[in-house]
Amino acid sequence: MRVRTTMRRLGAAAAVLGMAAGLSACDDPPTAVTTTVTYGCEILSNNILVPNSTGSVASDYTVTAPQAVKPGADYEVKVVPEPYFVDGTPTDGGTVTETSLIKWRVAIPTGTTLNSQAISGWANVGAGTPTSTTGSSYVEVSVPGPIPTNTTATLPTLTLNLKATGTLGTTIQQKIHGTSYAAYGLSFKSKVTGTLVGTLNPTLNCYPNPSPNLHGTRISNDVKAPVITITTPAQDAAYAKNSSLIADFSCDDGDGVGVASCVGTVADGNAINTSTSGAKTFTIRVDRDSKSSTVTYDISHVEALATGPNTQTGTSYNISGVYAAPASVTFSVPSVTVAKQGRATFDVTIDANPGLPDRSIYGGYIVLTPRDGSAVYRVPFSGFKGDYQTTQVLTPTANGFPWLAQLVGGSYFNRPTGATYTMVGDDIPLFLMHLDHLSRRILLEAFDAVTGKVWNKVSND
Repeated sequence: MRVRTTMRRLGAAAAVLGMAAGLSACDDPPTAVTTTVTYGCEILSNNILVPNSTGSVASDYTVTAPQAVKPGADYEVKVVPEPYFVDGTPTDGGTVTETSLIKWRVAIPTGTTLNSQAISGWANVGAGTPTSTTGSSYVEVSVPGPIPTNTTATLPTLTLNLKATGTLGTTIQQKIHGTSYAAYGLSFKSKVTGTLVGTLNPTLNCYPNPSPNLHGTRISNDVKAPVITITTPAQDAAYAKNSSLIADFSCDDGDGVGVASCVGTVADGNAINTSTSGAKTFTIRVDRDSKSSTVTYDISHVEALATGPNTQTGTSYNISGVYAAPASVTFSVPSVTVAKQGRATFDVTIDANPGLPDRSIYGGYIVLTPRDGSAVYRVPFSGFKGDYQTTQVLTPTANGFPWLAQLVGGSYFNRPTGATYTMVGDDIPLFLMHLDHLSRRILLEAFDAVTGKVWNKVSND
């Protein structure tokens, strides 16, 4: 962990004391939530010449837990503190040389009982072996150290095995323990050399102020989010201007409480407007069923890489490049609140990055993150920059395709002025062509050579 704010001096004599510690970045897996916890701290100088003082530090924790569990179910929570690093750069007030006796406490959440707990995965934490113990309302992880400065240490991951004992419909909130300096949630000791009063060994006792929720787990008989299946428009597909495009999607809640509604920009089975190109605005509607509580969703956008157009013809295919060129995505509102059995809508306007080459494909995700820690929803989108009609599907190559061909002696011969076929064995009309780009449909029709009458479709693939 890294102290994010500079601690106040230890009184008048603490002008000689400088301490800094801090937190590095941590990945946020899809099933995890990373939260910054700000602590209020008392700084005990442990020296009669230096008055005690107060300060603040901040630390990030990544908590992985289920979004929902059934009443009485056992479930697992993993709490990962960020890597620990203390800067040992000398200052006028002294030099921090090591940290020891690090203790951090995780609350046993209201609405649960603790089945078991364990720690794992520590590294570079000094000679002492980390331990974990259970208190009346918390689990304490202790790292004796000492951890030298300028060393990145991996503090233990705490795994809690809990049983959900709360009321159906309530949300279990994982938190850091602590309500006062005495009932702390974080404590550690530093060694500071080179001060005017010699070596100092201050102790910091800290509690979360304010105390945020680290992860919410709802007690529910419905423990699976509804599955949304979008068949058309397909993900990463591009469609020609003025083409026929019918919306095809469905929603399924499995054995859950049921889907209150399943609504898209256009109704399932209706035509999607493809008459214009450029920036498009889509409306997304969020519905809650009658057994759900009011939820506020924060709306955001996650970009995806874009791919450039094909630069080759013939048998080769090669995109011009992969681009970190996110689309321009704007929302009509930053968040929406959906009441029980209610709905909310917002508009999303998407346009291609102007720096992308024409005929590039871009995309990303619209993300709805609930503030109660329940399931996060992601809606993928993709787009084609430019005029899709400029994409040439049929190319002649050096052979001058397409051919009306005839197979003679194991070789194909072009019959540009027509041919007579016996329709026996392999002596049938053959069509040879080269597709330089994937085609949604190939239609072959037969015409009377004299009258021009259309006889029928030969192929409609």
